[in-house]
Amino acid sequence: MRFEIQGQWHVRLRLCRAAVALMAVLMFGHSAHARDLPRTDPDRKLILDAARGQDNVKFIVKDLFKDGDFALLCALEQEPGGGITGTDEMLDVSEWVLIRDAGRWIVHDTGGGLAHDVSTAACASAPTSKAGIIDALLRSVRWGLFDDVMMRRSLDAYSPVLQLLERKGHATGVPMDEENELPEFRITGMLGACKKNAKCKAETRRIFARAEVLRKSEHVNALAWRFCDRTSDRKYDAPKLGRCLETAAKEPACRTGLSIPRDKQTLDQCIVTLSSSTPLD
Repeated sequence: MRFEIQGQWHVRLRLCRAAVALMAVLMFGHSAHARDLPRTDPDRKLILDAARGQDNVKFIVKDLFKDGDFALLCALEQEPGGGITGTDEMLDVSEWVLIRDAGRWIVHDTGGGLAHDVSTAACASAPTSKAGIIDALLRSVRWGLFDDVMMRRSLDAYSPVLQLLERKGHATGVPMDEENELPEFRITGMLGACKKNAKCKAETRRIFARAEVLRKSEHVNALAWRFCDRTSDRKYDAPKLGRCLETAAKEPACRTGLSIPRDKQTLDQCIVTLSSSTPLD
């Protein structure tokens, strides 16, 4: 993921669609039917123009929902020659969250996915309220924050969107919880790394069981969980995962209920502690 800042408040988050193709195919189809604002709604053109930016494209709208000063647009992009933007012989389905501020719509690219054709293209998010739109935005921002906090990079690129949300009454920031599960392919890979070693497989299953206890007890926040998963994913190192999660469970700075930007210093301490005990490869 990367952020691009275009103007003072224009922050766009891009996902590498080729890397998430399988995820997109599995996730999409969430939206049951297409929605669109009536052409008589003056915000419709303003929203589409804001999402279009400087690109010379037309939109095939799959979903356009607005609630007050918040909107979510899901669409395919049609080039002037008639072709639809795609990746690896599939069509790109783009998604944006837009927030009206000082009379103009500020656009935030929240990623997207892939589709086989126009008729089956659907959206990962289908909010029915302002709260749902904000959740869609925070989900995309959270993953970028995870990576940047773990690598101890500056979070300045996120300040505009966080400040904008605060001005709109959402002052809680971005929670660093949720999604505390090991992917099934990671579990399979770690067990496979044991090959025919029964003792290794037994120990790996014990580590998974302990990880499940920690997940259900909600003592380890998602940032720490993701860090521990990252430390062990390249070599499918289950013992390293176990050591990292145990360290996180004992570190008060890795507790749940924390958010960015309010608890950044605490979360930084969590990563410092984990890095010293189980550094990233």
